[in-house]
Amino acid sequence: MSTRFEITVEYLLDEKVICEVSYPEAFRFLQDSINRSEVNAFLHRISRQVGNTNDSKGYYCSYETLEDPKRRKKATKQFSHMLADLEPLLDWLRLVRNVDAESRPVEAGARISESELLSAIEESSSMSELLNQIASKFKKVSRSVESKTKLRSVLTYLTDNGYLLSVGSSGAVYIATAKWSLLFDQLEFIHSFEGYELPDDEPESQQELF
Repeated sequence: MSTRFEITVEYLLDEKVICEVSYPEAFRFLQDSINRSEVNAFLHRISRQVGNTNDSKGYYCSYETLEDPKRRKKATKQFSHMLADLEPLLDWLRLVRNVDAESRPVEAGARISESELLSAIEESSSMSELLNQIASKFKKVSRSVESKTKLRSVLTYLTDNGYLLSVGSSGAVYIATAKWSLLFDQLEFIHSFEGYELPDDEPESQQELF
């Protein structure tokens, strides 16, 4: 096996979302249909497969089926973790979109400037309050009264959890990853199962989940 093959498989099994921003070499490796087939053949041995986000900007690892109770339990746990952060993530999307001059939604490859966000937050009481709400809902985020400290803490949290990639030496500019693409797919999944609750009812299909 090639080193690139091994690294790519390790990313997938480590629940990473592989995209051009986060892991460019692994992303290009999976763009090749032959490479992707070989990775799928390997993952098939452990009942897993390569998933692709609906916008084709990210790859991730999913179970082929959820018939095994242990797989269902693990998938439910992962899904529950996403749901725990869902509200502040949606608030964050709203915050960033309100700051953007063209009100563009966050998507893989989007550039996010800390200074632009901070300027907008300091000039708007509603934006400042929204940041407060986001910080209070995310775990392990600073509760500082200063908007600058709070914003940096939220950005760090999103970076640590794979939603953003810090670029440049100052850490003041970030690029959105395809983990947002997966989140949007998961939201569509939730909508399609409207009224269904975790963990009592597990999904029959897990193509949109790790």
